[in-house]
Amino acid sequence: MNKEIVFSILIITIITLIALKSQEFTHHTVEVSTIGLEETKNNVKKQINIDSIKEKMNDIYREWESNENILALYLEHNELRDIDELMEEILGELEEKPEDALSQINKCITNLKYVEEKQLFNLKNLF
Repeated sequence: MNKEIVFSILIITIITLIALKSQEFTHHTVEVSTIGLEETKNNVKKQINIDSIKEKMNDIYREWESNENILALYLEHNELRDIDELMEEILGELEEKPEDALSQINKCITNLKYVEEKQLFNLKNLF
C-alpha cells in the first residue's frame, strides 16, 4: 500500500514539475515575441528606418521558429500555425506597406497572449 502512495505522489510531482517548466518556457517565448512586436509596432508608427524594422522582425521570427518546435510538443498546432502565419504576413506587409502591418502585429500579440493564458497551469484550465 505504501509503495502505491509513494509512486502516485512521485508521478503527480513529476507531472506538476513538467507543467510548470513548460509554462515558464511558454511565458518566456511569448514575452520575448510580444516585446519585439511592440517595439516593431512603435517603430512603424514613428516611421523609423524600414530596413532596421524588417531586420528586427526577421530576428523575432527566427526566434519564434526556433522555439516553435519545442512549443509544438505541448501546445495545439493550429494556434502555433496561426501565429506563424501572422508573423509571415507582418514580414510581407513590411515589404509592401509598413502601415498595414500594424493590424497584423496587434492580432499576433493577441494570439500570443491567448496561447500563454490557455497554457497556464491553474484550476480553470485543468477542468
